[in-house]
Amino acid sequence: MSIPNTESILETKQERIEVLCRAVGTPMEKRGDIKKKLCEGEFEHYVLTYDNILKMVAILLNIRSDLPSELKGVEGGEQLGCGKTALIKYLARAADIELVAVDIHGGIERTHIRELVEKCKKMLEQQSNNTDSNESKERENKHDAKEIWLFLDEFNTSPDIGWFNELICNHTLDGVALPKEIKIIAACNPYREYKHNLQEKSWYHKDPLIKYVYRVFPLCQTVKAHLWQFGSLSELDEHQYISEMTKDRKKELYASCARATFDSEAHFIAEQIFRSQHFVRTKLQDVAMVSLRDVERCLKIF
Repeated sequence: MSIPNTESILETKQERIEVLCRAVGTPMEKRGDIKKKLCEGEFEHYVLTYDNILKMVAILLNIRSDLPSELKGVEGGEQLGCGKTALIKYLARAADIELVAVDIHGGIERTHIRELVEKCKKMLEQQSNNTDSNESKERENKHDAKEIWLFLDEFNTSPDIGWFNELICNHTLDGVALPKEIKIIAACNPYREYKHNLQEKSWYHKDPLIKYVYRVFPLCQTVKAHLWQFGSLSELDEHQYISEMTKDRKKELYASCARATFDSEAHFIAEQIFRSQHFVRTKLQDVAMVSLRDVERCLKIF
């Protein structure tokens, strides 16, 4: 499987960024600067597809409708590491929205989330102080009031699932309503078992969570009612993601000779990683065994 060259990818990406900016209503006075930022820095190697643009628009409409926004990978698909976090960050930049992202895990306590909410409130106050009343009224009339997104990634890895249910679905914290300008976005992983043989099953009988693809807790019914299936990557998209993730590692090389060697070998490395992903899925007959996170781990190690 082949992918387009760098020049055509960049040209296509710029065209798609223009479509995205129009779709999400990027302010005209900031569009040029934002389009530039969407092609550099942490977004330089982001693979923007029309499928991603449709997902971004759907998420944005959900947020603007003040509905709970919860993303979930597809059961039975490549649900882990399929680009949910990167997509939210890209959307926030395109929409010119301040984003506060936090990776939830079993060690996250309520105090930490309370501190993040307070941080968001202070950011709102600062934005309000920096904008005079006339400009504020004009923005409100255009339905473009400043807001902040709080993104809770993998929230169902925390045993405090009921408390997150209140935060995400009720838009309250400890029974107190959050400012409407603070939008809560959440992402979770499916409650899905690995495919093990009988011998392997005997290893985890004392730990009920180890048999799952991720150590996640069952979701509340209220959360389930608002889940949005994020989907999985096509082979072509995954191949292009792996290629861009590999190229992104060049910035960590300081010696010029190492960079030259890397340029000549980058395509080969990406191709071998892609084949490895395909091999594992085929032999283990479980698409959930590998994801883009495994690609990231591989690149970090080697």
